[in-house]
Amino acid sequence: HFTCVHASPYRPKRWVYLRPESISQKHWTSFPTPICFIGHTHIPMVYSKKRGLISSSSLKLDLEDKWIINVGSVGQPRDGDRRLAFGIYDEKERSFELIRVEYDYGKAVQSIRKAGLPVYNSNRLLLGI
Repeated sequence: HFTCVHASPYRPKRWVYLRPESISQKHWTSFPTPICFIGHTHIPMVYSKKRGLISSSSLKLDLEDKWIINVGSVGQPRDGDRRLAFGIYDEKERSFELIRVEYDYGKAVQSIRKAGLPVYNSNRLLLGI
């Protein structure tokens, strides 16, 4: 009873950045299940078709509604919060919880720089963007 796509349920191969202000009817009709889990933007978000953007990090999902849920990112959260972000969906309870956990992002920054990757990638971790 859920769908998983990387970026957007509407034209998933296009890799668009789906944000609350860009969710439209074409997205809601692009998945047949009550819930669609997405990622790509690295910004955790729970959006209800009936209720709009939900600020709670723990909630029951009414399967009479439709949901688009961005589970965030363990590697590069981009919502200004450096803590890693991931979600837990309990199929039996029909609940979702967004989890935020501190991690040693300084060590990750050092590893990125030591590997010779772009400095921009490591700086993102410092700022959570």
